[in-house]
Amino acid sequence: MKKVLVITGIILVILCAALFVLALVSAGGDFSKIGAYETNTHVVAGNFDGIKINTALTDVVFKPSEDGSVSVVCVEKEKMKHRVAVENGALEITAEDRREWFDRVTLYSKPLSVTVYLPSGAYGALEISSRTGDVSVPSGFTFGSIDVTASTGDVFCSASAGGRLKITTTTGDVSLDELSAASVVVSVSTGRVKATGISCAGETYVNVTTGKAELSDLSCSALYSKGSTGDVTLNRVTASTLLNVERSTGDIRFGESDAPEVTFRTTTGDINGTFLTGKTFVPSTSTGRIDVPGTSGGRCELTTSTGDIKVSVTG
Repeated sequence: MKKVLVITGIILVILCAALFVLALVSAGGDFSKIGAYETNTHVVAGNFDGIKINTALTDVVFKPSEDGSVSVVCVEKEKMKHRVAVENGALEITAEDRREWFDRVTLYSKPLSVTVYLPSGAYGALEISSRTGDVSVPSGFTFGSIDVTASTGDVFCSASAGGRLKITTTTGDVSLDELSAASVVVSVSTGRVKATGISCAGETYVNVTTGKAELSDLSCSALYSKGSTGDVTLNRVTASTLLNVERSTGDIRFGESDAPEVTFRTTTGDINGTFLTGKTFVPSTSTGRIDVPGTSGGRCELTTSTGDIKVSVTG
């Protein structure tokens, strides 16, 4: 009986391999032609303010419309399409996954995508929820608020927000470039955060569980950054009230950064950098070396357990 089952299994494997080869030959050797991929264009009619996108395995890309029209171009599969409609004053794009379990077993899969073509300008709230796809929102657009949630995809944003800009990922990287917002909240579990040229009227939060954070040319009222494992780098980061950075394992590096009050804490890591103005330094380390200038100013608490502390003042 066992021998019959083994032989039957071998025959099934051979048949599956033969069917795959036959499909590949019929597709001219092009893997991308296997699986019924198609491109569908939705021309959007009607007025809307906000934009809501809820998708799973799809990249989401915004691009400026050259002719002033609004359209959504979807690269999708027969059982994984998107519904595009204007409802309650918002453009809504929703994934409709009708696959059975056997449809999910495949030897080849190319990225699916949703590309939103919009005239450059101002819009209401932007909400995007994506599971495994990347999200890209370039400059040229301004939203009332931006809220992006992704699991394993990367997020790039260069669009400004009149209100809060919030980006949350699990294992994806977050990149912010040359934008403004009333407040900024970035949360990453396992990934890198890179922010450059950010003007934030309110508070900025950058929280990373495992990963590096690199912030450059950023201004805000207060910066809060927490993380477990990973270095944080601040270049020309200024806050009108407070800089507060805490890490469990990682270095804190900074250059030409400043705030009236500073708190830098790390357990296993060094603290190195330069401030723009003098501080009343309160350094503490268990096994490292301390090198701070004797200046006066706002309170600057620098704490590490096994690292060195070396800071200077350029002003």
